[in-house]
Amino acid sequence: MALFRRSASKEVPVVRTPTADFWAWWVSTGAGRAASAIRDGAFGDLPDEMSRRVHAIHTDLQWEFSAGSRSQHTLCVTSGGVPELRPLAQRWRRAAPAEDAVWQYEPARSRSADVASDRLELGGHTVELGLTTVTASFNEDRLLFDVVVHHPGFGALEDRERAQVAFLVLDWALGEDDVERWVGAVTTAVDRDPDAVDVARFVATVDAKAAQPLEETWVLLQGRRPDGAPVVATARRPLRWIDHPLLDQHDEVTLAYEPDPNGMPAGPALERLRAQEEALVAAAGPGAMLLAHETAAGERRLHLYSDSEDQNVTEQVGRWVAATAGASLRVEADPAWRAVRHLR
Repeated sequence: MALFRRSASKEVPVVRTPTADFWAWWVSTGAGRAASAIRDGAFGDLPDEMSRRVHAIHTDLQWEFSAGSRSQHTLCVTSGGVPELRPLAQRWRRAAPAEDAVWQYEPARSRSADVASDRLELGGHTVELGLTTVTASFNEDRLLFDVVVHHPGFGALEDRERAQVAFLVLDWALGEDDVERWVGAVTTAVDRDPDAVDVARFVATVDAKAAQPLEETWVLLQGRRPDGAPVVATARRPLRWIDHPLLDQHDEVTLAYEPDPNGMPAGPALERLRAQEEALVAAAGPGAMLLAHETAAGERRLHLYSDSEDQNVTEQVGRWVAATAGASLRVEADPAWRAVRHLR
């Protein structure tokens, strides 16, 4: 008599994602159709097919074909400057096939060589982009250029239209990523500043700054809460989400300590916090990055960021917090690092 029966084997279902479906279609037929359409100028229903497949990943993602820098053509799927969507575009790019002589793939719009000669039709007006000028000042603390964009046609445009021109020119001149990386406040002006330069010279200024060695540092910040309690923070510089677009999950770990009369840790409490911070970073592992911590009124909040698809980090941080007295954890999606933007 058989006491045990071997269970029938079951096939593990293959989980298909919109990104995987897109690349399967692209490799089988899409790439060839797109190359032929660009060559012949006959696109047919290809734009609708592309939009349907890209929007299956997310309805707000954008796509475009353009000339390539490493290959003949570029296929770009972009978040259009929306930080919350950039991880999707980045993961789309990460899943791409190897580039070849015909196609390269980008998760953000690259620089355009035609800005100086381009025209933009807006609000019934033709805007010659080559007439745009920029006044820039570099903020050494934030490592960003604050810019004022001028165009002689701005007097005929509404404020919203002026801003649209300014951001389009900056995106096309620098590329989406370098705008996020190097540009801070953007304002527009009807009157040209005497120190304004053309767009090409502004781009050269940004590139010269980017070429300088930039050593990552930590800065000490001090302030007060709305209730008047002193706050001390330490944050990385530069603090740029665009340099780590897959670190889209914010783990805020709060550690309690015995405060001194000013609400700050001192003596053994401070040493304990330092040891706990080191232990947390070690537990999280190389897949996480500590961006900052804030200390006030008996609590230290540590801001860790990681890839939301890396479940190891989430589990390891959760286990460490559960095993640590006085520790608590709050997890949220934060691709733009908004939780630490006030420390930038």
